[in-house]
Amino acid sequence: QVARQKLVPTQLAAYGAYGFGQFSRLTTKGRVREYGESRLQELARQLGAEFAVEVAAPKAEGRSVIKAQIKYGGDLRYLCDVNRATLVCRDASALVKAASKVAESFATEEALLVELEDHYFSGSMSAGYRHVQALVRFCGVVWELQLNTPSMLAAKHAAGHKAYKTTRFVREMV
Repeated sequence: QVARQKLVPTQLAAYGAYGFGQFSRLTTKGRVREYGESRLQELARQLGAEFAVEVAAPKAEGRSVIKAQIKYGGDLRYLCDVNRATLVCRDASALVKAASKVAESFATEEALLVELEDHYFSGSMSAGYRHVQALVRFCGVVWELQLNTPSMLAAKHAAGHKAYKTTRFVREMV
């Protein structure tokens, strides 16, 4: 259903007019961020006790600027992981339930699922790491929401994310 909508996962177009400092202040602080956090906490509450949301600190300015320059030609609208969270699901069946609930819950202009990618059931990423990734636009600001299980999070922290970061660094330097 999400793929059929053919939505482009970008920040509200107006954010492209700002420099990074202003963009960061507008998207990662205050009411805009609080709204996204509250919607994600509400999602976990509705799903039940076997789910928890871990909201990460905003992506660091240095990494955000580099990523925007290298991947998006400096266009900040495409930087969709400045605000990030993980929905921890007890197991794979709970992860499927959560993905369905995300699609159901975020279908309005204020909270809209714009992309859902399966990197869990369709195959692993580097070092065997897996997750389902959702991009959700809350009031014009896109959040990256990873849906994962405790065992995959352990793999991510043990080696998967380090392998990803190393691969990313090599690609960016080439």
